[in-house]
Amino acid sequence: MKKIIISIAALTFLGATAFASNYPLDYMNQSAVAITAGPAILVEVNTMQSGYKYVIGYKKSGLLAGRADHVNAYVKIYYKLTAINGQWSSPLTAEKQIKLTPEWNGTGYVSGELSQYTSYGNDGLLFVPDSALSQNMVEIEKIELAFNVNGQWDSNYSANYTISTSTLYRVGERFKSGYVSSNIATDTWNFIVSMMRK
Repeated sequence: MKKIIISIAALTFLGATAFASNYPLDYMNQSAVAITAGPAILVEVNTMQSGYKYVIGYKKSGLLAGRADHVNAYVKIYYKLTAINGQWSSPLTAEKQIKLTPEWNGTGYVSGELSQYTSYGNDGLLFVPDSALSQNMVEIEKIELAFNVNGQWDSNYSANYTISTSTLYRVGERFKSGYVSSNIATDTWNFIVSMMRK
């Protein structure tokens, strides 16, 4: 009986603490915002626990779909390193190639989850040295996408498929996950698949 009373008291305290903090109960749940540009899709996921993750997709409606077992994405990122003291750096760019593999529901091709940046390896959109991160925050401003398969390109008539983060945040479709997770949660992946189907 004593254990039950202690358990009830602890739950009451936790509930009161959450209420007093003015944060909703799902505050730590990850959220996503997605936008398409032609056959390209860009998804930004705020995991809350391990920062921002990104997914790049190429829809099955794209002219390169079905021509190979994968699609290569050329990605050009425009970003800034914002100094913690508020000063702005000069605009920077980075480029990388990402292999997109078939999405298992048949909606096209997708990357795995990509970290916003990494100081090691190749699993991030950007490579940023630890020394720069100690004094700066990363701010992505725009991403350009083009796709190729066996020398054939889908590059929006050489203009690339361009998505600015301001447009992403203003008109992108939003989703709130039911889960707290450091990796992209299952229901967030379902949201991404639904965007690929459109």
